[in-house]
Amino acid sequence: MTEYLTHKAKYRAARAEYKKDAESNTACPKDIKVSADLQKVIMLPKIDEFETYMHSLIALSPLTKDQRARYEVKEIHLKYFEPGHTFMASDATHGRIEKQLRKMGKVFDFRDFVDATKQAKCEPVEMAFTGFNDWESGVSQDALKQLGEKLPYKNQIASARFCSGSEDISYQLTFGESETTVKILKSSFQLAECRCEKRRKPRGLDPTKKAEIIQKLLTLMPENRHSFWKNIAEDKKAPDLATNF
Repeated sequence: MTEYLTHKAKYRAARAEYKKDAESNTACPKDIKVSADLQKVIMLPKIDEFETYMHSLIALSPLTKDQRARYEVKEIHLKYFEPGHTFMASDATHGRIEKQLRKMGKVFDFRDFVDATKQAKCEPVEMAFTGFNDWESGVSQDALKQLGEKLPYKNQIASARFCSGSEDISYQLTFGESETTVKILKSSFQLAECRCEKRRKPRGLDPTKKAEIIQKLLTLMPENRHSFWKNIAEDKKAPDLATNF
């Protein structure tokens, strides 16, 4: 089978899987299905058609903190679309937000973006560095070497499944095929005792990049909107997201 025909078969299978999940989403109240666009990037600021520098991300959480506390998660099953064929329910949400951004005209900072999101009838969850953890890695390099070519790249995986109480990863390269189950953790690693630390500081921008933003952009903004950009944390080791992502 040619590469194109393989791609075509995979995206059709992915669409069928998505449709099946959408139609059965209300069948069981304990089985929650959500769609999420994890690659959505908004460039800020937007000034007279000029977009630059700051990649900002806002997450639309499917569950509030109080709701999450009521669920005991037994299984997480991730399913992926084929590149180029990723239309999903959340696209309508992004469309409403884009419409509000165009209506707003000039978007000077992240607060403007949050306001546009709210005006699009969404409930944004503003992500800060304090909401992220740095987790201890228990991956065994020996296990990865033994798997060799049997271990696929992430962009080859159609679905990945993780079950409570198991340290295995089950995946499919194509929907409809049998799952492959692998072990990649160290035998001495205790998943239930995995250590994590709260992020202690924001990622920050390289000081040179920040100075460039302030020099070129702040003259285009009202003075009362300067503080967002002036107060961005600095880090000389922070990679430039325009070239490293």
